[in-house]
Amino acid sequence: MTKLLSIVAGWKFKLGLIVLVLGSAYFWHVSRLNKAVDKAKQEYLVESTLQYHELTKEAYWTSVQLENKFVEIEKEKDAKLQNLTNRVAVLNASLHNRKTRDESRSSISRDTGTKESTGFVDASRLYREDAAVAIWFATRTEGLKISLQECYDKYDSVKQTLEEFKIQNNYK
Repeated sequence: MTKLLSIVAGWKFKLGLIVLVLGSAYFWHVSRLNKAVDKAKQEYLVESTLQYHELTKEAYWTSVQLENKFVEIEKEKDAKLQNLTNRVAVLNASLHNRKTRDESRSSISRDTGTKESTGFVDASRLYREDAAVAIWFATRTEGLKISLQECYDKYDSVKQTLEEFKIQNNYK
């Protein structure tokens, strides 16, 4: 028994006991730290997943809004084109009622007076061929104006939506 007491009272035993206690405390601390890291990883994963779903939903609704704006712009363009088509039909009908150059040669007045030009062409005095060319150019010009305006509208709409998205998401 004294031998056992002398071993317990010896410095080697005390040192071994201290190393054992410190080692146990270190491994206990590492274990707790690993659990805290795992918990933080899980919380981060849940938070980032929720944020991802929120941003995905927001992106979806933004794309729906953009699509609706595009559809609205497309409808406006189609209405303008329909109006233009109707105008062209009216002009074509009026064109068929005009005289051709050959028909009007016999009825040309040989007035050689010195009238000054007024700076514009009286549409009622155009021949059928000339009116057809004028109508074609006017139609083409109106179509290009409508297409250009549509491009401007789409650009402005997308730019505004992008700016709103940047503001909402604190994007710089």
